[in-house]
Amino acid sequence: MADLTSMKILRWREVAPIIGCSRMTIARMEKAGTFPQRIRIGNGSVGWLKHEVEDWLTQRMAVRVEDECEAISDDRL
Repeated sequence: MADLTSMKILRWREVAPIIGCSRMTIARMEKAGTFPQRIRIGNGSVGWLKHEVEDWLTQRMAVRVEDECEAISDDRL
């Protein structure tokens, strides 16, 4: 777990350009357990922990690299 002093909460306007998905898509991914859960900040205000969003993006990039490696090895067969 990250140090509390280094945690940052990202609001939707900060998450949207990183993820490139709609609010509804994010909500579906949260419900499916494939995206970090939001944190309630206050009445009607939510955000996501920056390090969790970054970890999610890193995992997605790793999956892409694995898929590309598999495609290359399949082409060589």
